[in-house]
Amino acid sequence: MKISARYLAWMQRAFAAAVVLFWVSIWAKPELLPPDVIDFELCFAWPDLLAIVGLLWIASYWLLAGDSRGRIASAAAGGALIYLGLLDVMFNLRHGQYTMPISRGLFNAIINSGCLLFGVGNIWFALKVRDGDT
Repeated sequence: MKISARYLAWMQRAFAAAVVLFWVSIWAKPELLPPDVIDFELCFAWPDLLAIVGLLWIASYWLLAGDSRGRIASAAAGGALIYLGLLDVMFNLRHGQYTMPISRGLFNAIINSGCLLFGVGNIWFALKVRDGDT
Protein backbone atom coordinates (compact mmCIF):
# COMPACT_ATOMS: atom_id res chain seq x y z
CA MET A 1 0.00 0.00 0.00
CA LYS A 2 1.43 3.33 -1.04
CA ILE A 3 0.50 6.48 0.82
CA SER A 4 1.30 9.79 -0.80
CA ALA A 5 3.28 12.43 1.03
CA ARG A 6 0.38 14.84 0.51
CA TYR A 7 -2.12 12.44 2.10
CA LEU A 8 0.16 11.80 5.09
CA ALA A 9 0.75 15.54 5.50
CA TRP A 10 -2.98 16.19 5.82
CA MET A 11 -3.34 13.25 8.18
CA GLN A 12 -0.55 14.72 10.30
CA ARG A 13 -2.36 18.05 10.45
CA ALA A 14 -5.62 16.33 11.41
CA PHE A 15 -3.87 14.32 14.13
CA ALA A 16 -2.15 17.48 15.43
CA ALA A 17 -5.56 19.20 15.57
CA ALA A 18 -6.98 16.20 17.46
CA VAL A 19 -4.18 16.48 20.04
CA VAL A 20 -4.96 20.18 20.51
CA LEU A 21 -8.68 19.39 20.90
CA PHE A 22 -7.84 16.70 23.45
CA TRP A 23 -6.03 19.30 25.56
CA VAL A 24 -8.81 21.84 25.17
CA SER A 25 -11.26 19.22 26.45
CA ILE A 26 -9.00 18.36 29.43
CA TRP A 27 -8.61 22.02 30.39
CA ALA A 28 -12.31 22.78 29.85
CA LYS A 29 -13.63 20.01 32.14
CA PRO A 30 -10.85 18.57 34.32
CA GLU A 31 -13.40 17.52 36.94
CA LEU A 32 -14.60 14.74 34.61
CA LEU A 33 -11.43 12.75 35.32
CA PRO A 34 -10.05 11.39 38.59
CA PRO A 35 -7.32 13.54 40.21
CA ASP A 36 -4.57 10.97 39.58
CA VAL A 37 -5.43 10.88 35.87
CA ILE A 38 -5.44 14.67 35.63
CA ASP A 39 -2.12 14.81 37.47
CA PHE A 40 -0.61 12.29 35.02
CA GLU A 41 -2.08 13.93 31.91
CA LEU A 42 -0.95 17.43 32.85
CA CYS A 43 2.65 16.19 32.84
CA PHE A 44 2.27 15.78 29.07
CA ALA A 45 0.53 18.98 28.06
CA TRP A 46 3.56 20.92 26.89
CA PRO A 47 5.48 17.92 25.47
CA ASP A 48 2.37 16.95 23.48
CA LEU A 49 1.74 20.47 22.23
CA LEU A 50 5.34 21.42 21.53
CA ALA A 51 6.98 18.16 20.48
CA ILE A 52 4.21 16.09 18.93
CA VAL A 53 2.02 18.84 17.46
CA GLY A 54 5.12 20.82 16.49
CA LEU A 55 6.80 17.86 14.78
CA LEU A 56 3.62 16.85 12.99
CA TRP A 57 3.11 20.38 11.74
CA ILE A 58 6.72 20.76 10.57
CA ALA A 59 6.64 17.33 8.91
CA SER A 60 3.39 18.15 7.12
CA TYR A 61 4.75 21.50 5.94
CA TRP A 62 7.90 19.89 4.53
CA LEU A 63 5.99 17.00 2.96
CA LEU A 64 3.60 19.38 1.21
CA ALA A 65 6.58 21.43 0.01
CA GLY A 66 8.27 18.32 -1.39
CA ASP A 67 11.18 18.74 1.01
CA SER A 68 12.90 15.45 1.92
CA ARG A 69 13.28 16.67 5.52
CA GLY A 70 9.59 15.83 5.87
CA ARG A 71 10.52 12.15 6.13
CA ILE A 72 12.91 12.83 9.01
CA ALA A 73 10.36 14.96 10.84
CA SER A 74 7.70 12.28 10.19
CA ALA A 75 9.94 9.63 11.74
CA ALA A 76 10.65 11.87 14.74
CA ALA A 77 6.93 12.56 15.22
CA GLY A 78 6.24 8.84 14.88
CA GLY A 79 8.77 8.01 17.57
CA ALA A 80 7.26 10.63 19.89
CA LEU A 81 3.76 9.23 19.27
CA ILE A 82 4.88 5.67 20.02
CA TYR A 83 6.58 6.78 23.22
CA LEU A 84 3.48 8.71 24.32
CA GLY A 85 1.21 5.80 23.40
CA LEU A 86 3.27 3.31 25.40
CA LEU A 87 3.38 5.59 28.45
CA ASP A 88 -0.38 6.01 28.29
CA VAL A 89 -0.97 2.27 27.91
CA MET A 90 1.19 1.50 30.94
CA PHE A 91 -0.51 4.18 33.05
CA ASN A 92 -3.98 3.07 31.96
CA LEU A 93 -3.21 -0.57 32.73
CA ARG A 94 -1.77 0.25 36.16
CA HIS A 95 -4.67 2.54 37.08
CA GLY A 96 -7.54 0.50 35.64
CA GLN A 97 -8.49 3.10 33.06
CA TYR A 98 -9.50 0.48 30.48
CA THR A 99 -11.97 -1.03 32.95
CA MET A 100 -13.75 2.26 33.60
CA PRO A 101 -17.26 2.77 32.21
CA ILE A 102 -17.29 1.56 28.61
CA SER A 103 -17.26 5.04 27.05
CA ARG A 104 -14.15 6.17 28.94
CA GLY A 105 -12.33 2.86 28.68
CA LEU A 106 -13.02 2.73 24.95
CA PHE A 107 -11.98 6.38 24.56
CA ASN A 108 -8.64 5.61 26.24
CA ALA A 109 -8.12 2.55 24.04
CA ILE A 110 -8.87 4.56 20.88
CA ILE A 111 -6.47 7.36 21.85
CA ASN A 112 -3.69 4.92 22.78
CA SER A 113 -4.18 2.83 19.65
CA GLY A 114 -4.25 5.96 17.51
CA CYS A 115 -0.94 7.18 18.91
CA LEU A 116 0.74 3.81 18.46
CA LEU A 117 -0.62 3.10 14.97
CA PHE A 118 -0.12 6.59 13.60
CA GLY A 119 3.37 6.63 15.12
CA VAL A 120 4.26 3.37 13.37
CA GLY A 121 2.68 4.69 10.16
CA ASN A 122 4.84 7.81 10.21
CA ILE A 123 8.01 5.80 10.75
CA TRP A 124 7.00 3.28 8.09
CA PHE A 125 6.42 6.11 5.62
CA ALA A 126 9.79 7.67 6.42
CA LEU A 127 11.59 4.39 5.84
CA LYS A 128 9.72 3.37 2.69
CA VAL A 129 9.59 6.63 0.72
CA ARG A 130 12.45 7.40 -1.63
CA ASP A 131 13.78 10.92 -2.18
CA GLY A 132 11.90 11.40 -5.46
CA ASP A 133 8.58 10.34 -3.90
CA THR A 134 8.16 13.20 -1.43
